[in-house]
Amino acid sequence: MKRAIACVAFAMALGCGGGGARFALQPLVTRLDDDRPLAHAPKSETGSDSIDVMLLRPLSHALTFDTTSEARDVNALDEVPDSTWFTNRSVTPHDLERGTCPDAGPVLPFTIESTKVGGVTAGFVARDARGQKYVLKLDELARYAQPEISTAADAVVSRLYWAIGFNVPCNDTVFVRPDQLILGAKAKEVFATGRRQPLTPKRVEAIANQATRRNGALRMTASRYIEGEGIGTWRPEGVRPDDPNDVIPHDERRELRGEFFLAAWTAHWDTRRANTYDAFVSGRYVLHHYLDFSEALGGTISRTKWTEPRSGLESVSSLETIAVDAVGFGFVRRPWDDVKIDPRFPDLGYLDVEHFAPLAFSAQTPVVRWAHAEPQDLAWMARRIARLGVDHVRTAVRSAKLADAREEERLVEILMGRRARILRTSFARVSPLADFTVRDATLCARDLARATGIATDAATSYAAELRSGASLRLAPIAPRLERTDEGVCVTLPHFAAASAAPGSPARYATVDIVRFEDRSHTRLRAHFYDLGARFALVGIERL
Repeated sequence: MKRAIACVAFAMALGCGGGGARFALQPLVTRLDDDRPLAHAPKSETGSDSIDVMLLRPLSHALTFDTTSEARDVNALDEVPDSTWFTNRSVTPHDLERGTCPDAGPVLPFTIESTKVGGVTAGFVARDARGQKYVLKLDELARYAQPEISTAADAVVSRLYWAIGFNVPCNDTVFVRPDQLILGAKAKEVFATGRRQPLTPKRVEAIANQATRRNGALRMTASRYIEGEGIGTWRPEGVRPDDPNDVIPHDERRELRGEFFLAAWTAHWDTRRANTYDAFVSGRYVLHHYLDFSEALGGTISRTKWTEPRSGLESVSSLETIAVDAVGFGFVRRPWDDVKIDPRFPDLGYLDVEHFAPLAFSAQTPVVRWAHAEPQDLAWMARRIARLGVDHVRTAVRSAKLADAREEERLVEILMGRRARILRTSFARVSPLADFTVRDATLCARDLARATGIATDAATSYAAELRSGASLRLAPIAPRLERTDEGVCVTLPHFAAASAAPGSPARYATVDIVRFEDRSHTRLRAHFYDLGARFALVGIERL
């Protein structure tokens, strides 16, 4: 297993098959075998990384030079294979109506088993009429003129994370009449200290009264319990030591690094270890999840008004910012000083497009895996986001069941605007060519910048250069380049002698496709073997 993963991890180095070529002539790795059956469940790991990332890590790294390296779970085509962390999903807008949810949602009434423990939102642990277990969460921000955003964010953002490829719980927005909340005979009120006491009808009523109401019904998030045995949270860096399948350090996984752009897109300000979850599923292996998106889309975990404008613009632990603000008496201008709440849509808080700079997004506390992200990691996520269009976003937003149709449309508009900024930022740095196909001697690629309308046909042009043979010298015959409706095709001339072995350096070739847009350009290098009847694509580099 370790050798198979090493081949994926070092796809950008010499091919595992030898022969001196940069990429070997071998099958593409599309899935990592990290779901092999384990003898027993790993031990439960829980904890918060706040103290580490806010204090201990900055102190320990103050006198060192942090370095980053290429992600280690990337295949030869510069993509992330399927694993227990990520699945390459191709979803339709219709798929997003239910997302990861396996059915039409809970069947009322709910029978309460206990109060919800953890987090800042109040709620209950309950079972529906079928016996399916849920966590019911209220709109905690209702008291701050945001009556629907936390439940809306749980529904919308979980669907977008799932569409990108991550594992998340099934979150539905539901409306429950008070008489559809039945107090179980052994229901308990559970406190953060672990203390328990009988849950009374009066206490249920007090908690339920915090909920936003519509036509007398309580608005809630019904988060379906994740299947399997819960074994705590997953670490922000390193591996779980008692899971033999967990061999790639988490901070060196491209999908976890690239999540930076996804969190920035959805303003998921509270992505941290406490909001992750590991489940030992089917008595076989560990499946890794993100959860709790209730502070995204303009909500905030903070309960003090004065900190809300900086959500997503600064962490709460920036010692430099704190020190300067303490002695500056407000004279130092900050990006969040100009952020305003749209009076038409107070439920969306400070969420906007105008003040959104993708690379400047900041979580509540520093995120270790994001600090290691390379431009290629972020570009990979940008390509994933590019595949979710306005119909996907509109369907995800519709799951929030917002009372105001204008607010729903405004949220779609903001998400599409933030998406456009992410794509422009990334595609200006790393080639947006993707979705490669090879037919005979022709390589075609889709230009995601043009396909998404981020770039115009008139502003975009291409050039190609072929190198071939053992020495990869510049080929005397240039490849033929042709624009297509949403991309470009390159036809390669055959050059290898029929007597050359299939995987020999004599059959090796690279073609560089340079993409020009206005005054900037990006370069992509495709690696091939000339097999006579056809060319075999074996690698992609974004330079």
